[in-house]
Amino acid sequence: MIPPGSFAAIVTAPAFRRTGLLCQEAADAVDAIAAADGVPPVVVAIDGQRPGADPLALCRRLRREPGWSTVRLLVVLPRDLAGGEQAQALTAAGCDAVLAGPTSPEQFTQHLARLLNLPQHVARRRTTSLPVTIRPADKHSDPVSGRRSFFRLARRSALGRGSRGEFAGRAIDVSETGARLILDREHSFRPRDRVLLTFTLEGRRMHMDGTVAWSGEETVTDGFSLGIKFEDPDPAAFGELASALAWEVHRLPTGCRVVLHDDILPDLRFDTLLDVLHGHVDFDLAEARFLHPEGIAGWAAFLRRLDRVESIAFTRCSLAFLDQAVRTPELLGGGRVESFCVVISCKRCSWQEELLVRTDAVGTLDDLGVAPGKCPRCGEATQTDEVPAPVREFLLAAARPRDRDENPPGRPT
Repeated sequence: MIPPGSFAAIVTAPAFRRTGLLCQEAADAVDAIAAADGVPPVVVAIDGQRPGADPLALCRRLRREPGWSTVRLLVVLPRDLAGGEQAQALTAAGCDAVLAGPTSPEQFTQHLARLLNLPQHVARRRTTSLPVTIRPADKHSDPVSGRRSFFRLARRSALGRGSRGEFAGRAIDVSETGARLILDREHSFRPRDRVLLTFTLEGRRMHMDGTVAWSGEETVTDGFSLGIKFEDPDPAAFGELASALAWEVHRLPTGCRVVLHDDILPDLRFDTLLDVLHGHVDFDLAEARFLHPEGIAGWAAFLRRLDRVESIAFTRCSLAFLDQAVRTPELLGGGRVESFCVVISCKRCSWQEELLVRTDAVGTLDDLGVAPGKCPRCGEATQTDEVPAPVREFLLAAARPRDRDENPPGRPT
């Protein structure tokens, strides 16, 4: 971590500690090389937000060091510079990723986990939007706890009269400790303003306290951005939110589609889905990349209790899920794998794209491995995730047509 103390709040946070990474601090590139003592680290994080910081020179110096070619370089830049010329110059100098700051420990850890291909269970996150309204907190009793709220707006708050009242929008990148909001109209919220949030979860409304972490000056695709940090959420309310973050259920004419937004962990309450699922059920498992042993047992027990389900299919499966399913057939519960995901990536600029492959077309991966394409960002050759041999054999077997006796109508047994 360069410079010392710059990432103190991040490395002491629970989300970061769960990664198991050991941290050392360094004042500059020379100090970092000396601290490594001949053993290159897996990643160097550089804070480019401080006055006088020169992350470009740091990246160039570290890339010149023998044996450090595989070390990942992550630079945190001010939000207004993270997508400009300085970010492009850093990429050309060998930087693997640029992150817009200020950033929360959860956002930093999630970005680091993707960069290093760590298990994605460090923080529960939902990328799809969740309807939300936000309003300034005041001295009146709040709907979260029923007590007088300790969030009080000073009379000289930057909100101003024009922004009082509720703002509607959607929440994305929601985790246990915060969220990013996209509001429908212009706002005047500023960092450290206290707010009340109301999430809409399948017709239910849930309230939470929050503090503005950052406020985007520029507009985004179709709204105005705002970063929120949750403040001491009520355990019952947070448990409900955690369940909403874990999956989505879409009703289809023939049944349901369940999108899992989390790894398969022990605390996921799959039983809440038993009364919802019916007919043919598609499980979307692209985001299930870490399977805890207790989570596997809970998932298998959940599948055995799906009495109202006629048939099961698994779509967009991650390779991690399939690799475990080869060794633990109970993970499929008699269902059929219809498609899976592989990632095409570029080592030079960290660009990546998800490729969806149908099970009956698994042989096309051979062609992709022989003739990789070019990165659309830097033009370098891309590489495709390697499908383990046991997984490939399992998929090839699943793609073969079954005899009529082996594939009875209704739910597979």
